Amino acid sequence: MRPTAHLLTPSFLRRWLLLLLLLLPTLSGAQTPWIQSQRVGNEVRFLYANSIQRYNLATRSWLTAITLPRTGATAFCFAFTRPIISE
Repeated sequence: MRPTAHLLTPSFLRRWLLLLLLLLPTLSGAQTPWIQSQRVGNEVRFLYANSIQRYNLATRSWLTAITLPRTGATAFCFAFTRPIISE
């Protein structure tokens, strides 16, 4: 048996494929890191430079994103139901 024969087993190849799929988005820089997060009740909000992504913890689903009129946000908070954005 060759010393590299274990590298061609389906189990080994599946593990490498899974690892590649998990690391590929981070290696390519496809997703911009979020700037700040805030939890309000069952909703978690993530601030990005040009949008606020919202996630519902109760239903475990993403809600409609809030698109900001300009890019370059650095901080946010919510007063009642309206976001206050700082640049």
